[in-house]
Amino acid sequence: MSIIKKLFFFIFLFGFSVNAFALISAVEEEDGSPSAFPWKIKFANGNLTDNGDGTVSVADQTGAGGGDPVLIGGNAVNDASGVDLIAGTALDVTFGGAASPDTGTFDFDSTEIEATTWGAGGNASNIWTFNLSGTDHTVTAGSGIMTFSHDIGVLGDNIEATTETNRFVFMANGSTYAPEAIDLGTDTSGNYALGDSEGGAATTGDSATAFFSSGTIEGARLGTFSKSFTITGVTSSGDFGAIWKTPSAITITRINVVQVGATNVVGQLDECDANGANCVTVDTSDITADGNNDADDGSLSNPSIDANDWIGWHTTSVSGTNTRITVTFDYTVN
Repeated sequence: MSIIKKLFFFIFLFGFSVNAFALISAVEEEDGSPSAFPWKIKFANGNLTDNGDGTVSVADQTGAGGGDPVLIGGNAVNDASGVDLIAGTALDVTFGGAASPDTGTFDFDSTEIEATTWGAGGNASNIWTFNLSGTDHTVTAGSGIMTFSHDIGVLGDNIEATTETNRFVFMANGSTYAPEAIDLGTDTSGNYALGDSEGGAATTGDSATAFFSSGTIEGARLGTFSKSFTITGVTSSGDFGAIWKTPSAITITRINVVQVGATNVVGQLDECDANGANCVTVDTSDITADGNNDADDGSLSNPSIDANDWIGWHTTSVSGTNTRITVTFDYTVN
């Protein structure tokens, strides 16, 4: 090849290269950074189409970090202005546009909820479970009833109910607690009823002592008590007026005597005054103790003993030589 031909060929190649590189002088973002001077531009696979006429078409860069479709409820967002996620009742939205990728945070805000309806009406009951570090518990909303799996604590003074009639209290009836009436007469100050029946009128300062004056309930409340004492070497002149001092008023209900040594010992309990003197027999009929378990005649003529009086014993007669007698008497507190 001649020198002239070689020169023209070199100029042709050089001019083409300059024109090719001059097609793209620089590539940069709108804010000027970053800026690059590429000799080739690449696109994600499947996004470049050769049109066959010396031109190419570039599709949206799906999958390459921009232009991915946004779906809300399965529907794509096609508005060129984008989509605006707006907070609503109990839902707060925070958008972090400075992050990469952009972040949208949704928070549940219970302070914005007032009167509302829970449930869609499809279940017969709904259970809420509270997961705690201690014992978990549940609240079950049923048909007309709320059921708590564990205890209920009330910090206030009252439990309010629709029925709040005076002198009604909550009582268990085997399955529920419901208001039940207890008649305390006309008094609502919390005093006990006066008299033998529950329907008696209440009196300020009254107590359960007068609620039942006698019978099985009174016996169960007060109980029957016993006292015993032993006297050795009893003689016919042996009277003992100060054996036990009563702390409260009592009623003697039965007397039993056992003697040892003599043929018999005849005597009876006495009621003496606060000084152990001026004694009066508890029963006009003496008891004859002949070595067996001997008792009173079953009808004591003076069984009521005043508070702070003394219980004593009088001996009417002794047949033989007595070693000892033991006296036991039963009584109730008045």
